[in-house]
Amino acid sequence: EVIPERNKKRDIRNWHHTSEKYKEAYHTDFSANRGDIPIIHGDCDENILKLLGELLKLVKELKEEVKGQRHEINYLRGLIENCAGCQQAQPLRENCQYSNPCFPGVQCYDSSTGMRCGHCPRGYVGDGRNCRPGQTCADQPCFNGVQCYDTVEGAQCGPCPVGYEGDGKHCRFRDACEDKPCAPGRK
Repeated sequence: EVIPERNKKRDIRNWHHTSEKYKEAYHTDFSANRGDIPIIHGDCDENILKLLGELLKLVKELKEEVKGQRHEINYLRGLIENCAGCQQAQPLRENCQYSNPCFPGVQCYDSSTGMRCGHCPRGYVGDGRNCRPGQTCADQPCFNGVQCYDTVEGAQCGPCPVGYEGDGKHCRFRDACEDKPCAPGRK
């Protein structure tokens, strides 16, 4: 079975070695000495030139589009680099309105150094953030006349008055003769 020439695969590497019949059938001209690429005459030249023209037009359009995109990218880069919102953000300072760290019922205060808590509620001791049951000076735990100090650990009493001894909470009168400073038989 003979395969018609038009359905036969063409090997362009060997076109310059083909028969005269083939050269005449496809209007090829190898006299231009362009290596193994034949010059084809006829409608193909016009179509190829038309396609090449369209291709060149598209390449130019793409080149302009890329140029425009470069310009836009540089513009956006400049906006981002100079954007106040994009700069190193200052850490947000917590405040009592949004983040109250104090023990329930304790007043929260905003200060230049941050949030501060007031005193623990009556019957509680602590730093205002952490409170636990305990005595405060408001409970008057100290002996009459002894100075009281509220601390994180609770009420602390000062020393007993002169002539008394004890821990400040419990003071008792000191008997002067208790240490036996008097001569025997004398009180």
